[in-house]
Amino acid sequence: MLRLIAKESPIYRHELSNKVQKPMYVSTQSSHHSFLWDFQEISSGIYIARFQDTFHELSCEFTLELKESFVPSEDETEESFIQPVLVGNFPSIDIQRFQQKILWDEYLQGMILIKFQLKILEKLLLFCEDKKAPYLFLTFNEANQDYLEIYQCFIISEEENLSTDGELTEITIPSDVSVYDDLIDLTNEVDHKFRKTLWGEQRVNPTFRHYLKSHAILKF
Repeated sequence: MLRLIAKESPIYRHELSNKVQKPMYVSTQSSHHSFLWDFQEISSGIYIARFQDTFHELSCEFTLELKESFVPSEDETEESFIQPVLVGNFPSIDIQRFQQKILWDEYLQGMILIKFQLKILEKLLLFCEDKKAPYLFLTFNEANQDYLEIYQCFIISEEENLSTDGELTEITIPSDVSVYDDLIDLTNEVDHKFRKTLWGEQRVNPTFRHYLKSHAILKF
């Protein structure tokens, strides 16, 4: 099984919380909130990416390919150019057990999913850096269009295409330091707002109160 080493690059101003990315099913955080990930090379340039939030029972898995491709320029007046890219079709996140575990609340479930998606993108950007791929290409189908919104904060291009499976949306995200830093800043902002809302409304919202009791790490 491939072990991805996430080296602390001097270009990243944010300290990486996990310098060594561990195999799946090995906890990387507290027992109450574990985010696990793994990149396994199955053939040359082809990887299986797995992500799991063991506390919230969220998971997804998809194939990534490292190759050279034309990358759309951020300046529409300039031509596209060939660069190493990491390409993948973003899957639907498995939420069946998540919905059973987390009492129904639209805000609560929505924020937990957003936090999960942000963690996935962080690990993808680190993997791009490890493989020296300046760009990440992700394709979304009609079933998972809702996932696009949070990733649109970081894209340089977005294209709509039709296929036998319906409409597809292809996005390009740079894996450079500025995008990584923007991602960490957004993640911290989302975390802060999430905590503030839960603690501010838990007295009148029993779902929030129940979640906080089972999730003691959500403190300021």
